[in-house]
Amino acid sequence: MTTTINASPSNGIVQTADGSGVMSVYWLRCAEHTDMFSQGYVGITRHGREKRRFWEHKTVGQNAHLRNALNKYKVVQEILLIADKDYCKEIEQKLRPETNIGWNIVAGGGLPPSFKGKKRSAEFVAKARLRKDSDETRLKKSIASVGNKRGVGRKLTNEQKQNVSAWMKGKQNSLGKQNGLKYQYVGTNIKTGETITLVGGKPVLDAGFHMGHVSSCACGTAKSHKGYTWKKEPINGKHN
Repeated sequence: MTTTINASPSNGIVQTADGSGVMSVYWLRCAEHTDMFSQGYVGITRHGREKRRFWEHKTVGQNAHLRNALNKYKVVQEILLIADKDYCKEIEQKLRPETNIGWNIVAGGGLPPSFKGKKRSAEFVAKARLRKDSDETRLKKSIASVGNKRGVGRKLTNEQKQNVSAWMKGKQNSLGKQNGLKYQYVGTNIKTGETITLVGGKPVLDAGFHMGHVSSCACGTAKSHKGYTWKKEPINGKHN
């Protein structure tokens, strides 16, 4: 639910060609909150970016108090004002004149942090360069990885092969190779009760269904897909 209050373009809004001059003051609150001066969170952002800012607060925001509240409670975002940047900063400062009011941990009147155009100090750059591998280290890593990427090119001894074979016997992910196992997917139309049987993954796709969704239904993690319930049956083999 989003409510816009006093959003007339005649409120002194100075808008640039890309709309960057228009800001909004928003209030994040629980449904039972009624006092914007002491409850919830008040912030400002570029107008049109409110939903993105809400996501940032909930996932990557530095305000842990606010982030925890957004993930714990059902929170609504209410747009209080749309105006130019300076006026929005003034209103936010009046609503949050001090630190630690509601879910805010800093006083209002500032802008969200941005790293755009930020210059790193010479000390930071020097430390970052030291963290990089030297040419000698990169050469050693390159030689060590030749023929051994993710086990490719690695040769197993006969004893290791026997141990792997013994461990794989009876495992669910190896049944197809052991028994020539192939699956058929049986879909039942929820409305008519009509059934359709598709053997293998390609026929499922050719029939206009999504293989992943059909598989999810067959595994029990989803209820239906395109009006059908699904189950998976092995053919040309049997489960051990």
